[in-house]
Amino acid sequence: MIHLKLPKPPSLNEAYAGYPKRHKSDKYKEWEKQADIAMKTQPKFEIEGNKWLSAMYILWIDLYFKNGEKRKIDVANFEKIATDYLTKKIP
Repeated sequence: MIHLKLPKPPSLNEAYAGYPKRHKSDKYKEWEKQADIAMKTQPKFEIEGNKWLSAMYILWIDLYFKNGEKRKIDVANFEKIATDYLTKKIP
C-alpha cells in the first residue's frame, strides 16, 4: 500500500483568481510548493504495468465554526485540488 501525505489544499474558491481569465491564486501556488516539498521527503514508489490503481483519500479538515455554530464543509472543494496535483505528478 502506498501512503502519501500532503498539506491541506486550498478550497476551489481560494484556488483560482481573476475574472474573466482565471489563473492559479497565490495561495494555490504556495500550496503546490509545500506539496512538492512534502512529496520529496516521502519514499519513492513505482507502479509497474498497466493495471488499475486503487486510491483512497483521507482528508483531515478542521471543523468550521461561524458565530459559535458548526457549519457544513464541502470536502470535495479540497479533494479536487489534491487529485489534480497527484494526477499531474504521475508520468
